[in-house]
Amino acid sequence: LAYSLVGPIARSAGVDYDVRKVFPYLGYETFDFAVPTRTEGDVYSRYLVRVAEMRESLKICRQALERIPPYGPYAVDDPRVTPPPKDRVYTEMEALIQHFLLYSQGFSVPAGEAYVPVEGPRGEQGFTVISDGTNRPWRVKSRSPSLLACQALEKMIVGGLIADVIAVIGSIDVVMGDVDR
Repeated sequence: LAYSLVGPIARSAGVDYDVRKVFPYLGYETFDFAVPTRTEGDVYSRYLVRVAEMRESLKICRQALERIPPYGPYAVDDPRVTPPPKDRVYTEMEALIQHFLLYSQGFSVPAGEAYVPVEGPRGEQGFTVISDGTNRPWRVKSRSPSLLACQALEKMIVGGLIADVIAVIGSIDVVMGDVDR
């Protein structure tokens, strides 16, 4: 907790925190799934948590597939934020203009600030967006779980064997592109 570790790393040490349960979004509160945890906090427990998470993901996918309607709308139909269908873009001038404006200028959002966390494979991936009311954000900040895991790496390997360092690095599943952003 002192290192703000999240996801499988934290859950392997007994922290029962999953964004989908604590701050539900996209209807996750309606799905039946568990948050796997362990208490050992070592490489093997991180592995076991990830395997259990894959099983829980399958449960969520099966429930979501059952909820897909056999017909009807499946996407947002708002011309201010949704591009027109490709067949209309190729045949109608209005659709071509709408497509061009949406992709070249974007859309304006009200002035303000928002933080949105989602549960990614490495834990809480969050984005802060600050808008000044125009079609371009004033500031965008990303909360990277890989960066936090790298900062805690020293604590995880002190006192262990040099041969164990590779296993520890592999078990925290760092994405260096996520760290060096």
